[in-house]
Amino acid sequence: CAYNGESEGTITVTARPFISGISVISAPSDQKIAGLNSSYPGRGATVRVSYSDGSSEDIIVDSSNGYTSIGDGISYSITDADGNSYSYYSSLSKGTYYLKFYCYASATEDGTAIYSDPVEVTVIDITEADIPELNIGENSFSNTLDESKYYYYAFEPDEFVRYSFTCNVDYSASSGYFYVDGVFYIDEDGNTSYVSGSPYKLTPGTTYYVSIWAEDGKSEGTITVYARPFISGISVIS
Repeated sequence: CAYNGESEGTITVTARPFISGISVISAPSDQKIAGLNSSYPGRGATVRVSYSDGSSEDIIVDSSNGYTSIGDGISYSITDADGNSYSYYSSLSKGTYYLKFYCYASATEDGTAIYSDPVEVTVIDITEADIPELNIGENSFSNTLDESKYYYYAFEPDEFVRYSFTCNVDYSASSGYFYVDGVFYIDEDGNTSYVSGSPYKLTPGTTYYVSIWAEDGKSEGTITVYARPFISGISVIS
């Protein structure tokens, strides 16, 4: 369609091979923790896409899909051992799930979607996860991300006082930033309970988890933990 007036430019015709196969080169490497970061479980997987002309390319899947260099979309399905299906954004419970990466039917020669072999993903409770610990004082933080995400740290208080967690971004070495999103613990019923207020009143003998949100890019700096005593009295001197 051309509008009235003078039009200059080109019409480009591109020949694209069909997708002939999909295989998973590497599964997502992040720990999947129930109720926290278990949505979008295919994020970070590397998928090899083969073409009808004998060529292939590797792509990294983001939250729900990835795209080949010629613009074809690659997505994935999620099922459990009983065959129940889940959406990308479902917060998955503890258990084993199976991901199949696929291309859309429009990209194949016979008009049928092509699926990879299933990839197993295990979702665990945070109490089973490998979570780094925070100590009183400065704790270094350094990450380079292709996509924004949450990090989790464990903290066990030694005494009943008030605690605060402060992120200090080294902007001279960072292209992204990070900050404390919340503090929570797992109650006796296995539920996630968030602690209100900062500084936080934390009880010895309980493991708390500090969630850190990090923006994509390089983040450098420290997470500082402060222990503050309670005020026990006030008197007028003058």
